[in-house]
Amino acid sequence: MKKWLLTLFVISVFTFVACQKEIDANIIGDYQPVSAGSEWNYTSSATGNFTILSLGDDTTINAKKYYSFERSSGGASGITTKLYRSKLNSVYRQIGASAPFTTIVESIYLKDTAVGVSWTDTINVGGVNNYHKYTIAAREGQRVVNGEKYFKVIEVDYQLSIASPLGNINAGNGKNYFAKNVGSVESILSIGFGGVNFSDTSRLMSFRSQ
Repeated sequence: MKKWLLTLFVISVFTFVACQKEIDANIIGDYQPVSAGSEWNYTSSATGNFTILSLGDDTTINAKKYYSFERSSGGASGITTKLYRSKLNSVYRQIGASAPFTTIVESIYLKDTAVGVSWTDTINVGGVNNYHKYTIAAREGQRVVNGEKYFKVIEVDYQLSIASPLGNINAGNGKNYFAKNVGSVESILSIGFGGVNFSDTSRLMSFRSQ
């Protein structure tokens, strides 16, 4: 059960975290920079520090253009995994897997759309459906993370439920904050199911744009 929940967290919930100096409220752009050499450094209360690096190349997966990133943790002797992100028609998708798990999942983690809009990704893990519901809770706001102010922030509510013969079981919730031209600036996650409890808060440390 613990391994199952960890798999779910790694491949289905994980979001990028980015950081930069205070940006102008009139900034243009989107919610996922992809220029080669752009680097995000952030901290997680559950896993410690890690880095995201944009590789600057792309590939076609499921008939959609995906950009390549590397996620590194644990320093020179740590683990590096490949991550992919797509941005098409204001819809942001991600594909990811982490060793030793081999399941690869495509999911929608953000939509640049109106407050109140919801969508649900259904992911099957070990023959059991998991429902990942996202709702746009607020947008065009500001958020201060590690002393830096971010503008044009979209706030996304997250809910996790798991199918059972007695009906769906609520298993987790969270919040994600995305700033325009930066990406995810903060994520908060709490999972509790089957006697296993997991929580994580990831926040920006630094961001270098190329």
